Amino acid sequence: MEKPKESIQHLFLRNVLILLGVLLLLQAVIAAFQIKESMEAQVEENLESRAEAIAGEINQRLLTFRLKAEGFALAATSLPVYEEGPLYRMLNTHIESDPMIVGGGFWFAPYVYDSQRRFVCGYSERDGNGGIRIAEGYVGGNYDYTETGWYHSGQWHVKKASWTGPYRDEVTGVPMLTATCGLWKERRFEGCVTLDVGMSELEEYIQGVRVGQTGHVFFVRRDGHFGAS
Repeated sequence: MEKPKESIQHLFLRNVLILLGVLLLLQAVIAAFQIKESMEAQVEENLESRAEAIAGEINQRLLTFRLKAEGFALAATSLPVYEEGPLYRMLNTHIESDPMIVGGGFWFAPYVYDSQRRFVCGYSERDGNGGIRIAEGYVGGNYDYTETGWYHSGQWHVKKASWTGPYRDEVTGVPMLTATCGLWKERRFEGCVTLDVGMSELEEYIQGVRVGQTGHVFFVRRDGHFGAS
């Protein structure tokens, strides 16, 4: 006997079911892609938000050093006369106030502190044993600091601290960032004060900052050069 032919109704129903299955499969693929895309967008948004928060935290940390330098300059120019004793006490107090500050100094414009001495400066640094000492390499009047970038920075920015570096200090050999603030009296530049942030200390601080489970923070200078990680 001849096999009964499939009715048009059954054929139509089968085709509809096949089409429906394809549509459901396509819908599932699209939904999975949208979920993946949504999750990736959420992760990216969270990372961006975290990155902004971390950048703000680091900027705030660096801002404290600038404010300390400005406070140091203000206190120094408030003295009736410049004296090394009070200046060293102010300087050492600022160094002791934060473990990331490895040293600092005061640097007078030629013949301002003493009409007979062209270069008069003072510099304190950490001694590696929890104390602070005077760095003898700077004192004595033989070091011409007026040609350094950080000294000029104090001249260019009136009563505002600015950053120089990273660089390796030519006297101590320590890699550092320097916050400089000029000493200004009655619109006259009389020198500057500095606070130095050690690059090793800054790197240690940055290494303690995490982005997600495995992310890291990198410190990059404005000129695009790598600073710390």
